[in-house]
Amino acid sequence: WRPVSLGLPERFWIDRFTASPPYLYVSADERVFSTADKALHWEPVSGIVPAGSVVSCLAADARTLYAAFSRSAPDPDVSGEGRLAPVGRHRLVGLGVMRSTDRGWEPINAGLPDEPYVNCLDADGPDLYAGLMRPMESNGDAVVSMPSGRGFFYSHDGGASWHAAASGLPADEMVLGLAARGGTLF
Repeated sequence: WRPVSLGLPERFWIDRFTASPPYLYVSADERVFSTADKALHWEPVSGIVPAGSVVSCLAADARTLYAAFSRSAPDPDVSGEGRLAPVGRHRLVGLGVMRSTDRGWEPINAGLPDEPYVNCLDADGPDLYAGLMRPMESNGDAVVSMPSGRGFFYSHDGGASWHAAASGLPADEMVLGLAARGGTLF
């Protein structure tokens, strides 16, 4: 093992990564970085990500990078306008999938449900696959609702349109990880 962090933030935590040789992408310090020289030098992926968001997952195909973003938001059922919440209750809000081809980030969510929290994502050419879920919600130290599945979606046009995959997988099952290789999905 050897350090290969030139160009990454000084103190960072890499929480997601994906590779599409010769490119490697990581999310660190709430930003996304790429390298094409065996991790000798890192550059930030251009474009502005949604304010206050974090990367939920990454996928790449050649020079196209896909990222799912989310952020924490007050729960309107508890802390809505004009109401006082005894304990701050927040929930994770999915912001869906965005694509970058070095010209900035563009959202590609047509066909996904509102507030799509994408917890796993993979790309195989123009084919994209995503597992969606309802994240766990907590109220201080207490769990308010457990995570549950929200379906499995695919796109055969690079994210221009998404479709629910209803055959063989119950809609409420959580897809926690996936891999697509050569027309086979695991």
